[in-house]
Amino acid sequence: MQNLRRKLLIPLVALTALIHACGYHLVGTGNKLPSHIRSLAIPVFENLTDQPELHRNLTDAVREAFLNDARVKIVPERKADLVVKGTLSYYDVRPIAFNDQDVATQYWVKIAIDLDATDRLMKKTYLKQQLKTRWDYNANENVVDSEEARLQALKEAYQDLSLRMVSLFLDPF
Repeated sequence: MQNLRRKLLIPLVALTALIHACGYHLVGTGNKLPSHIRSLAIPVFENLTDQPELHRNLTDAVREAFLNDARVKIVPERKADLVVKGTLSYYDVRPIAFNDQDVATQYWVKIAIDLDATDRLMKKTYLKQQLKTRWDYNANENVVDSEEARLQALKEAYQDLSLRMVSLFLDPF
């Protein structure tokens, strides 16, 4: 019986050591930010598109994603260790499907943001990157329903970008 336990225990110990050596971790428990960064600020994103208010909704979604994740504290810019600035640099709505009367029935919403994160303590750029996403929605003759579908697609695009940002800053790979 002792010999059987030893035979089972050795592979289990080896597997555990292998998992830890590979850097395996549970998602949402790690933090790849340098140890001196304990807080971050997310000022309202700049908007280079011709669509007003999109940048504010996107900023709100990003802040909410970091708050919900709770691995780093969100603070005002003057108190932050890391300042994450964003620019909504691209917005486009493009028809992708048409009915037999050549009326658009499906659209893509495309947005892109340019990120510029500055480590205030080390006084250097921490990250510069562009993130893009595309979301589709269906349209119909009812203008109100079509606009509601577009707004829902934008909301989902914001959520996609927000979760990718949280992962980009916090999830170790």
